Amino acid sequence: MSKTEALKRASRAVSMWGQGTNWTICCPWDRADVGGPSTTINCDSYAKARHAAARIRAGIALALMGRYTDDCAYALDMHAGSARDLVNKALET
Repeated sequence: MSKTEALKRASRAVSMWGQGTNWTICCPWDRADVGGPSTTINCDSYAKARHAAARIRAGIALALMGRYTDDCAYALDMHAGSARDLVNKALET
């Protein structure tokens, strides 16, 4: 699967809502199974929720591309940016 298609599917699989200090992210429980069961993650700020959602989307995209590895997971944790930026950083490893 192409990076663009994987990022589109990952974006559709992750949602975020909330206000103030109460933000929720809904995402697939298994990053490789976007149609499977989902889970929620709570964050106490919009910035933290955006960062977490970007990392989750990037992880899903990498898994859909068959490129998710321990090195990629580390890269996602060590960098910030959009899901596309994180995927690009992870693929450099």
